[in-house]
Amino acid sequence: MIAKLHPDVARFAAALNELEDHLRRYGESHWARTVALIRQKAERSDGRCVEEAIMLFGGMGSLNDLILGEAIEANDTLDRLSSKVWTLAQDLKS
Repeated sequence: MIAKLHPDVARFAAALNELEDHLRRYGESHWARTVALIRQKAERSDGRCVEEAIMLFGGMGSLNDLILGEAIEANDTLDRLSSKVWTLAQDLKS
């Protein structure tokens, strides 16, 4: 399904998928489900996905506050994937 999307939206959906997989790998099912719902909207070209993705990173209790245990590498990967999603969402918003 992603192949039929605009290339920028396809990159955004792929980044969401990577983030979702990483969250599941570390047992963060709540966050993984939330990201999955946003990814599904992106795959349907539902424009609400952009604002919803941006909102993941704002305020107390946001995805920015998540720490995946003691694993430094897991948290570094989380930061990298989160930054990628946020940047792509900002690019789509403009």
